[in-house]
Amino acid sequence: VLNKLKLVFCPFLHKGSWARIPEQSPGGLAFKPPRNDINAPDLYVPLMGFWSYVVAASTLQVRRGEFTPEGVAVHAWWGAVFWAGAAIFLWMALRSMSTAHVRVGAPLLDVVAYAGYAFPLSAFAVWTKIILAGWSWAPTAATAWGALSGAVFVVKTTKRIIFSEARHRGVDGNTHNYLLLALAGAQFPLHFALAGV
Repeated sequence: VLNKLKLVFCPFLHKGSWARIPEQSPGGLAFKPPRNDINAPDLYVPLMGFWSYVVAASTLQVRRGEFTPEGVAVHAWWGAVFWAGAAIFLWMALRSMSTAHVRVGAPLLDVVAYAGYAFPLSAFAVWTKIILAGWSWAPTAATAWGALSGAVFVVKTTKRIIFSEARHRGVDGNTHNYLLLALAGAQFPLHFALAGV
């Protein structure tokens, strides 16, 4: 988990390959589980990040004197809406890269996991807003760092999916850079909206 968090928070420092590690199984080719492969998507880190975000947003309301029990449900609801929206956007982006001969995609839970990696970064930004309340620039810097890290992470993982599909089917994968740029750009409003609480 610590290695995965380091990868999500500082994807620029990842020197290894972003490709998943394949392994032979009786049913054919499969991939190693997240325990053995840092590039494998998992739902543990996104779910823990989601609930950390909900707790952090509720704690921020406590500090402001605006806390209500319904506020926890509201943060959970809006977090879930953002997560679902990000997952749908990522799934649609992958599907839009498909052609008549090449279907680019990933399993649904992988896409949900990739979209959920925004929550540990957003929770960090909200906790920064709580802990460093006197420093007005710190929450903005933490949110910007989270958005930049999320953009690099999403682009690297999405690019890996696209290029592995393209290589597998013998198609040039270099035509999709604008969509990767749109995915990276979408991370900034997502992170600033989540951390704005």
